[in-house]
Amino acid sequence: MKILAIDIGSSSIKAAILTGPGVPKRVVKAAFSTRYDSTRAEVDEKNILAALHQVIVQLGASVKKVEAIVPTVMAPSWVAMDKRGNAITPIVTHQDRRAIEEARQIESSVGLKRHIKIAGNRPFPGGISSTTWRWFNQHEWAVMKRADLVGHLSTWLCRQFTGARVIDPSNAAFMGLYNTTTLGGWSDELIEAVSADRALLPEIREANRIAGHVTEKGAAAFGLLEGTPVLTGCMDGSAAMLAAGDKIGQMLNVSGSTDVLALLVDHPKPHESLLTRPLGIGKKWLTVSTLAAAGSAVEWARNTFFRDLSANDFYKLLNRIQRQKTAVHFVPDLAGSRTAIDESTGSISGLRLGTTREEMLAALCHGLATASGERIGLLKDQYRKILPTIVMSGGGQSGLSTVLRRDWSKYGTWKFRTVEHATLRGLWQLT
Repeated sequence: MKILAIDIGSSSIKAAILTGPGVPKRVVKAAFSTRYDSTRAEVDEKNILAALHQVIVQLGASVKKVEAIVPTVMAPSWVAMDKRGNAITPIVTHQDRRAIEEARQIESSVGLKRHIKIAGNRPFPGGISSTTWRWFNQHEWAVMKRADLVGHLSTWLCRQFTGARVIDPSNAAFMGLYNTTTLGGWSDELIEAVSADRALLPEIREANRIAGHVTEKGAAAFGLLEGTPVLTGCMDGSAAMLAAGDKIGQMLNVSGSTDVLALLVDHPKPHESLLTRPLGIGKKWLTVSTLAAAGSAVEWARNTFFRDLSANDFYKLLNRIQRQKTAVHFVPDLAGSRTAIDESTGSISGLRLGTTREEMLAALCHGLATASGERIGLLKDQYRKILPTIVMSGGGQSGLSTVLRRDWSKYGTWKFRTVEHATLRGLWQLT
């Protein structure tokens, strides 16, 4: 079998032709830009379309010889569409924080414990996109009156290719309107709390089911073969977990600008400091803890304090200094938190006239290592079964993984296995 695997991430689209579960022979990539304006983080539809065209062109005629197209996307990636399937709003990403007041309104209406019981999560601003939908209902009502379908990027992509109106359980959970803990479909109670229109919601289908087939219009627009099956697809973290082995108790660490630690479970135990979502197929869930600024915090320190050093010299310093004792204290919440309604910020304390930049870097390492290790402790408190081998994936800046794993030994003895291109390779498991 031959499939076209498409991964829409937070800054680029990657694609490959897969003929098996192994490392793809060729991965093509096209970047797109995100617009940041105060608390907003948005991507224009035209940027996604341009990047999508680029990767398909790079793959050439082989895209017309595949037996299926399988997508995965970043999430949340909320978007409203018109009757033709075109976006009438920007694609609002997980970094967006405009909807703090709307999040408070939803939680006040439903109740904290009740919301977690149904949705598996608190209504985090931007991180659970029901908050974004409520914001647009309150501030862009004229736009929302034109809406024919509301979903995530996976919904938009399937609509572009096939005309289908679908979403998988992993993306539905981060819509914040889904009975996440029971896989029970859309929740009328949560829909009412958001003032959403149920008629605008896509059909929920498991990630490995066919969403539709490439239409004549889709084939002409993207250079695909008309009639090619397109699977519903899933969130990027779910795809990576499928590549990791799909065993209960498996932990996956995707390390990069953001650091994600996910545990696969068969009985979810939602917690207000964790994210809970279905895998996308079967009765399995991911429990997730995220450091919103990991590699990006290290890069911030490099650009702010060490511009005179080459990248190689900086990361040598990072490795050498990460265990140095210091009186400086660094809270590394430079990109806030994905599990808080009120926005958190980073801070540095304990500074004196004699404090050096090296001490501040050591303090950042301590802060990241502590926060990273505490996630393991929280997951072990929630779940008994955790396999000792952790699968590693993601680009990850040089030296970052060493810092983030530094304190994990306090919570157990771990082995590590790297899976290259895990997100793309996981899509093979859906076929």
